Amino acid sequence: ALATPVATSGPPVRVEDASQAPRTQLRRRLRSALRFSAARAPGREPHGRLDGRLPSVPHPAAVQQSALQQDQVRRHLRGAHLRDMPAPALVGCTFAACFAFTSGFATYPLLARSRYDLHARSLGLLYAATSTSAAVGLVPVSGALRRALGVAGAARVAQIWLGIALAAIALAPARPSHLAAFVAHGLAFQIADTFIGVLASESCKPQAQGRVQGILQATQAVGRMTSPLLCGSLYSFSLGLNPKTRLGQILGSGNLPFVFAGTLAIASAATVPMPPRSPACRSDDPRAADTGWSNITR
Repeated sequence: ALATPVATSGPPVRVEDASQAPRTQLRRRLRSALRFSAARAPGREPHGRLDGRLPSVPHPAAVQQSALQQDQVRRHLRGAHLRDMPAPALVGCTFAACFAFTSGFATYPLLARSRYDLHARSLGLLYAATSTSAAVGLVPVSGALRRALGVAGAARVAQIWLGIALAAIALAPARPSHLAAFVAHGLAFQIADTFIGVLASESCKPQAQGRVQGILQATQAVGRMTSPLLCGSLYSFSLGLNPKTRLGQILGSGNLPFVFAGTLAIASAATVPMPPRSPACRSDDPRAADTGWSNITR
């Protein structure tokens, strides 16, 4: 038997609405997702959002803090070249080492000729022996000093070694010790120059390496230029000292320029700066701490 429909009171039910309800909800979700993605897209809300709301305005305090941070970054970038300049102590060590080394070569022929009667051939052999000792002994001696004393300690020892060797060139009592002192002063300068360059490289950022090394090379050029001029005058002055006096016995007969240059090298050893304590100086982040050449004087 067929069921007879029963009449009910109330509004008629739309069967098509119930069947289309899932589709309607899906359309609404799609519209919401598209509206959200369009609102978040860059450059799509110059004046207002798609839903009619105005864009959010940052708080004035946040704007001021951001401006201060940007100003600090600009100040850091403007002062970066100053922090990457060599410290005065390191420039002084470079100048003293090159001045002392050049004095040994610029004024030495006069002393060797007058005291030991060394001619051009003997001087040539001596210079060749000095270069050979540097070529053979630089690597092992530098490595041993680095392992035992560190970079700064090795630089100080080399500066003191250079000063003592220069003074010994003039004050040596015999010819063999005189020649040995001359060879030793050449090796000492090479070691000092090596470790000063290492200090410079470890104490500046990578982008400042060329400028820093250029400044040190320019400082060496100044030392090579001033040393012959000053040491030549000191040599002529020392010849006029009375050899009968105590001062004349020590500084006379051409000894003054070597003693002066040696004293300068020894004094500069006390100013050799310490390397930075951390490798943060090589950071490329402009917002990093002050890690340029200013760290080398701490």
